[in-house]
Order: sequence, then structure tokens, then C-alpha cells
Amino acid sequence: MTLRWFRFGALCSGRRLVNVQHELAVERRLSIGRLVLALPSLAALLLWHPLEHSAAGVVVLVAYTVHSTALAVRAYRRNPARRPRSLALHVSDVLWVAAVIAFTGGADSPFFAFFIFALLAAGYRWGLVETVATGGVATLVTAGDILARRVMGWSPPMDPHLTAARLGYLVFGGILVGYLAEDERRHRARAWAVSRIMGLVRGQAGLVSSVQAVLDELMKELCAARAVLTLKEEGSEQVLVWQAEAAAERSIRLRQEAHANFPAYLFEVPPEMDAWVAVRRGSGTGGDRTLRVMALDPEGTRTSKTASVAPLLDTPFGWRESMCLSTISGDGWSGRLFLFDPQAPGFAEEHLRFLQVVVRQVGPALFNLYLQRRLQSRSGIVERARISRELHDGVIQSLIGVEMQLEVARRDAGAVTPEKLASQLAGVQGMLRQEILNVRDLMHILKPVEVDAGRLVEHLADAVERFRYRTAIDAQFACTADDLDLSPRACREVAGVVQEALANVRKHSGATRVLIRLVPCRDAWQLAIDDNGRGFDFEGALDHEALDAQRRGPVIIKERVRSIGGRLTIHSQPGFGARLEVTIPRKHHG
Repeated sequence: MTLRWFRFGALCSGRRLVNVQHELAVERRLSIGRLVLALPSLAALLLWHPLEHSAAGVVVLVAYTVHSTALAVRAYRRNPARRPRSLALHVSDVLWVAAVIAFTGGADSPFFAFFIFALLAAGYRWGLVETVATGGVATLVTAGDILARRVMGWSPPMDPHLTAARLGYLVFGGILVGYLAEDERRHRARAWAVSRIMGLVRGQAGLVSSVQAVLDELMKELCAARAVLTLKEEGSEQVLVWQAEAAAERSIRLRQEAHANFPAYLFEVPPEMDAWVAVRRGSGTGGDRTLRVMALDPEGTRTSKTASVAPLLDTPFGWRESMCLSTISGDGWSGRLFLFDPQAPGFAEEHLRFLQVVVRQVGPALFNLYLQRRLQSRSGIVERARISRELHDGVIQSLIGVEMQLEVARRDAGAVTPEKLASQLAGVQGMLRQEILNVRDLMHILKPVEVDAGRLVEHLADAVERFRYRTAIDAQFACTADDLDLSPRACREVAGVVQEALANVRKHSGATRVLIRLVPCRDAWQLAIDDNGRGFDFEGALDHEALDAQRRGPVIIKERVRSIGGRLTIHSQPGFGARLEVTIPRKHHG
């Protein structure tokens, strides 16, 4: 761990900012700092002339002020897409500070504190290593100036204690400023990493792609060789396991197996061990079974509460160090995240806190994606079961009936009158016409609908017009808004709800009139479907929860509405008709 800390400065502080706009903002702020430093110093020198070589000092300070002004103008006129030359500017800062001090009295100069600006600039631009290096250069320049003045006799000997204090001031000042700058840079980088990982969780990408992106980013951030994520639903013995490897081409595998098949990942640990790191001790068979464990509680505080994590040694791959966030939880879900052999410099305790922050931010979004996937899967299963039932109870039974009527007509062809035969054939024709409509309904349900907010109104109007033409039912559609702020997925589900509702009206309601309206209402859109048919088998209004509790209402419509975060209410008056009200939130972006 100590070696890792020393590597921390060399590896992390050497990373340059990759955001050009951020680098430009840094240089602009530093250019203002130069002016604020140079102008008052020049004014003080011109007013009081406290130095022996004041003329040379004035010339240097005037030149430094002009140089600072030019850099400020250039920084604010620079092309935002062009990267500033930060290293060259920093070398220039150090040289100018050395020149100002050399021509205004050397180590005794009142402007000796100019070196603080150089140290702060190094810390603001980069981090620990560069700031310490700047402090070292400043120390060498100051020591050289003192030695040269002693040899050349330009100034009386300085107090050795004062000389040591000034040199120590530069050395320890560089270390302190570098440490603070590195700490700030590290926290800023981690904040950027969290926001970047949050941006990878997108509903359009799907659950597997989002998990893969998050695991890949975590492995990159902590330089880990492997990552494992487990999710388990309460009350179920099935476990989802994602395993990602940082090979030449990063890959991810998704498995779903019984809980008992993953004892290496799902062993018991106390709730106080929210995050922990385990390091193998020694080598060989005996040493491999010995682990050193350090844990953090849910608040990110180091805890003395530990437990045996020996089952983790039974993983099908070898590892030296493992980090785990062991209490990932959601609404009815639990899981764990493992990172094996992380090589990122720094303390393991810091990395564990970083994992806690990431999972608290990203976890709920991933759980929502998983639940959305389950709802879609459940909706698809219900829809396929409904189609199978429709084919068996509808089309197949009707075709069997047609076949039987044709068989009767064939047998009685010579014994019945033409009028009776015509009546039998008319009955067969009616049954076939009805099943043609049923098959068309199934085709529309099976056909994927690609519609967005710009085409939803036109799509619904066309669907209602086709329904009116095919069924002779007086169907009307009305929309009182021009622009809809619904996501493409919400639009697809709304189109599916309308298609399903029209099919139910034709097959079950006996209605002669149906009206469909899509209207805005405060923070939502309301879809209302009214018909004058026979209604449902209850009187009054039932909301989504009541319909589920009483097992009433169209299952497909309920699942579609639930999948987009909407609410369904059914108003029924048996013998006089029914009304379906669907409320879709405007802020839905699924």
C-alpha cells in the first residue's frame, strides 16, 4: 500500500487535463493573477524606490507587467478549440519570477513571495509532482543567487538562519501547495468520473449495454483486471451475474443461474461491511487461504467489524486483491460488485468510497432499467399468451366451425333447397369475414409500431379511420394540441393502447360509437377512450391498483401503461358503455 501511495504522485499528477476548454479557463484565470501580482508591485517600486538597483528593477517589473498584459489579452482572444501551451507558460512564469527577484535584491527582495504564484500556478494546472518540481527549481535558483552574490561581493552576507528559513519555505511550500492541489485534482477527477459513468446509463442503450459500459468505466478508473456484478431478486433463487474482463478486447458475459451456483460471491457478511477490500497474504497453498480485510460502513467510515471472506478464494480465476461493495440494494433487489486486482495508485480506502458514491448514483438507474426490462418481458409474455389464446379460441375454432358447416352442406347438397343452401353459405361467409377482422387485429398487434411525437397524432387518426372503415362502427379521434412532449417509447405504447382498445371494442363491447381523445392536462397527457357498448362487469371507477387487486381490466393495456409510468382508470356503466382514462406523465423519457 505504501508503494502504491508513492506511485500515486508519479502516475496521477502526470495526467494532463484532456478538456481543452478547462485548460483555457485555467490559463485565463492565471493571466488575471499575473496582472494582479505585477501592477501593485510596479506601483510600489515606483513610489518608494526601496532598492539599491531600483532602475534595473523598474525595467524588469515594467517588462513583466507588459508581458502579463499581453498574455491576458492573448488568453481571452484565443480560439477555444486550440489547446494552450501550459508547460511553456509555466517555464516562462518561473523565469520571469527569477528575473524580478534577481534585479530587486535577490533573496532579500520584497518580491520574494512571487515564487508563491509560480507554486500556485503549478498546482492549479497540474498537481503534486509539478508543484514539488517547481519548488525545487525555485530553491536552486535562490541558492544560486545567494552564492553568486556572496562570491561577487554584491551584498553583505545573509544570516544563515534566515537563508535556511527561506530555502525551507520554498521546499515545504511547494510540498504543501502540491499536496493540496493534488487532493483537489483527485476529487475533481473523481467527480468527473461519477458524472461520466452516470451518463452511460441510458434507457435507449438497454440494460446489458449500460451495465457493460459502467463496469468497463470502473475497470478503467481503478485499473482493475476483472469485474463481477451480481443481482438477486428477493424471493427468487435465480441470480444474474455479469462478468467483465479487461483483456485486449474488453468483454462481458451475462449468466442467470441458481443462487447455490455462486457461493464464491454470495456468502454472508454483516451489514456494517458496506464496502471492503481483501488482500491475500503470503504465497503457496497455506498463504493463499489467509486474507487481510479492511472494511467501511455505509457512511464511509472505517469499521472494525469484519467477517470471513474466504469463500471468495474459490473463484474460478486467481487474484491478489479484491474490492467489494457488498450491500447494493433496491426495491426488492440486492447485489454485489467486485473488482479484482485494481492497480490504480492511491489508498484502497479512497477507492472504496469512490465505489460507494458511484453505486449510490448509478444503482437506482440500473435497477430502473432492469425493472423496465422485466416489465417489457412480462408484457411480451402476456401478449404472446393472449395471441396464442386468440388463435386457439378464435380463429382455429371458427375454422373448425366453417369446416363442419361446409361438410354438412356437402352432404345435404342434393337434399336441400337452394334457399337453405344459400343460407348455409351466407353463415359460412359471415364467419369467415369475422375471422378476417380478427386476423387483421392480430397482424396489427404483432407489427412493430415506429412512431414519435411528431407522427403520433397522424398515426392515431389513420388507425381510427381504418377501424371505422372496416367495422362500420362510428369511430372518431380528437386531439387539442399541436406539439406532444412524449418520448418515442411512450408514443409507441400509446399507439399500442389505442390499437388494443379498438380491438376490444369491436370484439367484446357491441358498441356502435367510440370516441378517442388525446388532451394535455397540467403535467401529463390524458388519453380517453369512450364507447356506448355493454361496459365491464362492474359499475363505477377502478384505478390501476384496484384493477390489479380484483384481476379486472385488459391485461395488455395495463402492462403497456405501467411500462411508461402512466396510470389507468376504467369507468364502467353496464349496459351503457365504458371509458378508459390513461394518464401519461410529460416528463417520461424512457
